[in-house]
Parts: sequence; structure tokens; C-alpha cells
Amino acid sequence: MQMIADQFNQTKHMYTDRIFAEILIRNEASKIQGLQRTINRYLNQTKSTSTPEKEDESCVQKWRSEATTLGKKIEAIEAYKSKLLGECLGSCSVQELKELEMQLQKSLCNIRQRKEVNLLKENMVLRDQYCKAAATAGDDDRHNMDVETELMIGRPGTST
Repeated sequence: MQMIADQFNQTKHMYTDRIFAEILIRNEASKIQGLQRTINRYLNQTKSTSTPEKEDESCVQKWRSEATTLGKKIEAIEAYKSKLLGECLGSCSVQELKELEMQLQKSLCNIRQRKEVNLLKENMVLRDQYCKAAATAGDDDRHNMDVETELMIGRPGTST
């Protein structure tokens, strides 16, 4: 029986770990999509506005360097996303893998703590409901104490 319970706990933790990884991936993907939309809006805006001939070359250079910086950030986020998905881990150093593992462990610990708190709260609510139900059932039992029987006092065979 204990072996079955242990197997169930291992399966439950694997399922929880998989859900956590999917949540992390979705969060990172939404961040990347948001950045990509912002960059696309920026690029569309810069393409649609005509630069006056009097504009400084330094201003144009500033915008180009900012676009390059944003592009590098997007590439870094996409690389991080692929690492979270378990892709391209062969190119990671041991230190990067350890950091990734530590981050995943910390996040899993936080999720498990929140889950435990929620389960404890739910357990308290259920105990309160049980106590209230038991109290009302106890009151009903006290009111129905009269019992009808066919017992007779006297010698058998004599009817009164």
C-alpha cells in the first residue's frame, strides 16, 4: 500500500512539475510576443514618419542603436525560452544548467508552498462544514429518543 502511495506522490510531483514548466513557458512566450509587438509598432512608426533633412545624424544613430539593442534583447529572451523548453541545452555551460535548475527548483518550491496553503485552507473549510453537519445531526438524534418495541413484561404465553 505504501509503495502505491509513493508511486502516486511521484506521479503527482511529475505532473505538477510539468504544469509548472508549461506555465513558465507561457509567461515567457507572452513577454516575448509583447516585446515583438512593441518593436513592430516602433518600426512601423519610424518607417511611416519621414525624417526631415535637418534632423541630426546623431538622432538617427541613436534610434538605430536602440533598435539593435532591442533586437539583441529579443534574441536573448528567445534563447532563454528555448532553454526553458529543454531545447538547445547542449550549448549551455554547466553553470548555466545549474542556474536554470536552481531557478526551476525555486519556482517549484513556491508553487508547492502556495498549493499547500490552499489545501490547508480548503481542509479547514471542510472541517468546519463537517462539524456543523455533525452538530445538527446530534440535535436531531436527541429529539428522536422514543423507541417502540414489542417487549412484554411477564411470563411467556400469557397475554394481557
